[in-house]
Amino acid sequence: GPTVTSGGLSIGGSAGAGFTLFGRPIVDDDAPPGLQPFLQRAAELDVDGGGGGFHFEPPTGSQLLRDDAQSGYVDASALGYFARYLYADVGLGVRDGVETTVFATGERQSTTTLSIPLHAAAGARFGDVRVLAGWSVAPTRTNDDDFKVPFWGGAYANVYAVVHRRISLDAEVDVYQGGAGAYAGTSFYLARRFAVGAFARGSHSSDSTSMLTNAHAGGGLTFEAWITPRVAFYAEYALDWTQYRNGAVVESEGYSSVIDLSIHLRPR
Repeated sequence: GPTVTSGGLSIGGSAGAGFTLFGRPIVDDDAPPGLQPFLQRAAELDVDGGGGGFHFEPPTGSQLLRDDAQSGYVDASALGYFARYLYADVGLGVRDGVETTVFATGERQSTTTLSIPLHAAAGARFGDVRVLAGWSVAPTRTNDDDFKVPFWGGAYANVYAVVHRRISLDAEVDVYQGGAGAYAGTSFYLARRFAVGAFARGSHSSDSTSMLTNAHAGGGLTFEAWITPRVAFYAEYALDWTQYRNGAVVESEGYSSVIDLSIHLRPR
């Protein structure tokens, strides 16, 4: 989607595909299909991958530079329950990308990055409420440098609950080096196969090396429709505001508007 800033326009997009293997068959009972794996405490193996890019074009006469970027990713994670009340989740991914800056002289400078994000979480389940705490870290290499690892990574806590087999609630707090973030969302099934939802999120962080401060706030709406018991359509609209500040000086500020569409297939 487009991102409008005080000095130009950025247009980008991404696409991906994945699959989920359940530890046992999911029973199509009276619950909404999207909630059945959670309500039935099914173990999962999730694998997905994709890529995307964006192009930033500054206005005529601006001191800002033209910027292009492409990226790709692959993620795999597994989750499951033990004794029905204990929960564990582990994951591993690979991210690579290249960003090219074009200077006023026509010179191009490219920066490549490669990161390997991984996470582990554990928690407990009380009825239809799941509480967990986790840790994540992403060793990252820039160009031909060695991989660098944050000294402690990031910690997070999450609560997910289903109320009356029709309403889902999700809340998370993330704490990482130099800042923190939070997310809260809900979905309400108007009928067994149709749901509408909303979410809000925000974060604030600072980089001691560059002295830049990053502030972010946003939210959005979601829609889910199971066309058949095996085919689902998902749509999400998100609007986010981001600001980079160097002390009292605002380096950049902008809004991003993104529409995300996906189709989920559940084989028999």
